[in-house]
Amino acid sequence: MKRILTGAVLAGIAFAGVSTSASADVEYPFSLAFETASVSGKAVPRTQLRGELSSTDKSCYSLWIGEPGGIVPGQPGFLRYHKEATTCGASSTKVDYVASRYFPEVRAQLCRDEEMVTCGKSVPL
Repeated sequence: MKRILTGAVLAGIAFAGVSTSASADVEYPFSLAFETASVSGKAVPRTQLRGELSSTDKSCYSLWIGEPGGIVPGQPGFLRYHKEATTCGASSTKVDYVASRYFPEVRAQLCRDEEMVTCGKSVPL
């Protein structure tokens, strides 16, 4: 009887793990704005962002994506940011970010110009 009960508990744990990971793959609408620039499109939590980066003035704006690369979560430097897309002037450009693997945390941030000096709020994917 003990073996049957243990098997049932393990099966329940395995099933619970499958159901929660399946919900993480659900695509949802994503938008982010800073000054006169915005990103809009669809995202899959911590793995994908597809859409468009657009601006309505003469400045350049860049979309930066932060993926874990440090040692301690939550500490400065834990996320390593890379430039994913840039648009200059009143124009738009395609955004097609796909993570190389699943990460526990990924964030997106819009910055003026092509450096991370003047930036808006960092938001999770």
